[in-house]
Amino acid sequence: MGRVWSSEFKRIFSDTSRLVVCLLDVHHKERIWPTFERECFQPRVAEGDVIPIFLDDTIFVGIPADLVGIKFSWDAAAEGWKESVISQIVYKLMERLG
Repeated sequence: MGRVWSSEFKRIFSDTSRLVVCLLDVHHKERIWPTFERECFQPRVAEGDVIPIFLDDTIFVGIPADLVGIKFSWDAAAEGWKESVISQIVYKLMERLG
């Protein structure tokens, strides 16, 4: 059985989820579906329900650069970078849900 993805995304990002964790980078900004996702959760930014994870310096309208989130600047060739990313994300989620 098929679903209308736009309705499903709106339900998830606007109504159902307690928090929205979004990975933001230039690729996210340039694609259609991520743009729709941002439109769905945009009103929740002001409520503090969105945890942005900035993977580069791309600027997003409606998501302040100084919004409490996670900003990564790493070298993908560096050993242990994946574990560092995961640890920071998990810590931020635990902090918000605590």
